[in-house]
Amino acid sequence: MNDFYVLIHLKLNQILCPIMDIPKTWCNINGLDLLSYDEIYDLEWAGHKDLGWRKLSDIPDDAVGTGDWLQLSKNSLKEHVPEELKGRIDQAQTKDELISIVIG
Repeated sequence: MNDFYVLIHLKLNQILCPIMDIPKTWCNINGLDLLSYDEIYDLEWAGHKDLGWRKLSDIPDDAVGTGDWLQLSKNSLKEHVPEELKGRIDQAQTKDELISIVIG
């Protein structure tokens, strides 16, 4: 299965986007998907202070999604997971439940 990511505000521990594949281009960074994990973990080098991309397995436990993050993430994931996981994704009620379904 793919590695899925979220963009996190590092100081606020706030998840700023739904779970997704790492984008090829984001803001002023072309080839984001080609950079090392260390490079995308903290984007201050690219002028994006306090922002970084995290793999699902590296999301801090106390990180919170904004707005309807959970539903947007469910919708995004269902496009990428095997059929047998889609029902379990629909039933997830929390960030932790959703992540545990996806990363096993």
